[in-house]
Amino acid sequence: MTWIVGTAAIVLSLAVYGTIELIVPAGAGAGQGPQPIFKNGIPPTTSATSWSPNSNNVLQVQVIGQQWAWTFRYPQFGGFETTQLALPDNQPVQFNVTSLDVIHSFWAYTLGVKADANPGVNNVAYTTPNTLGDFQVRCAELCGIWHGAMYDTGEVLTDSNFMAWTQTESAKLASVTKLLPPYALTYDPTTIAILGKVNTALGLTGAGGGFYNPADPEQP
Repeated sequence: MTWIVGTAAIVLSLAVYGTIELIVPAGAGAGQGPQPIFKNGIPPTTSATSWSPNSNNVLQVQVIGQQWAWTFRYPQFGGFETTQLALPDNQPVQFNVTSLDVIHSFWAYTLGVKADANPGVNNVAYTTPNTLGDFQVRCAELCGIWHGAMYDTGEVLTDSNFMAWTQTESAKLASVTKLLPPYALTYDPTTIAILGKVNTALGLTGAGGGFYNPADPEQP
């Protein structure tokens, strides 16, 4: 009985803690489709507090899943796409999460964000980073043979360092940005004839367009 009661108390306390963390006004957690949900089901036209941040200064970051790597597009900075994820400290971020092939799941667990990446769907999630330094991004949805290698390291920077980073990346990737389709919330990979060139320019090469981590001993 002691074992059962103790285990139940631990599980229930963690459930309560997790629920509270997901609904705090700062806004973080699971993707809620193209329109994020609102507390008590009340639409944003009223005075209700939504799960979206209370700010007009929101950084837009598009997260694009593909077998087996993440890329990130920054529409407010010329629309460049990169394999690096950088965020400014203490600024609300809106992730627009989608996929080019199968279902993935964008899981930046130290940011409190987990959102499915579905082809043809934009899945919105919010967060506000408050600690400088690295954080891990993983795929939390079994998506193929190299699912376990689909991870990345993001970084939270100061505002000045973030702006310097966006300028450097934008200039470095200018030739790749010209190959990209116009920014949209979802993409149809069958209509992007030059997708292979874009992936090659970003260093994402592999059989059938899939990315095989060069560190893996098994290669196609």
